[in-house]
Amino acid sequence: MWFYEGTSAADARKSVSRVIDYLHRAAGGAAIGALPGVTVTPDVVMEMLNSAPLQPGRITQFEVSSPSGPQPEVWFSRVARHQYGFQVMLFADPRDGR
Repeated sequence: MWFYEGTSAADARKSVSRVIDYLHRAAGGAAIGALPGVTVTPDVVMEMLNSAPLQPGRITQFEVSSPSGPQPEVWFSRVARHQYGFQVMLFADPRDGR
């Protein structure tokens, strides 16, 4: 699902907030693999996106995912920032890799 694509950091933050809320409701939480133990909030996500310098033709991106557990699928959001703005997407994959 495509949650947001555009130039507004405020709108990207709102979309990140909706994704995090969804992950908590549907998948039991949200985690950032590169930051184990960190409480995932819109502020943390936006700070990570904005901390890397923008470079033409380059994308800063990472994933916010559901925690490991017994659910039949893994939910993850790919959030990105590039020279033209932001992207927030949500995906689901079966846990067995199919």
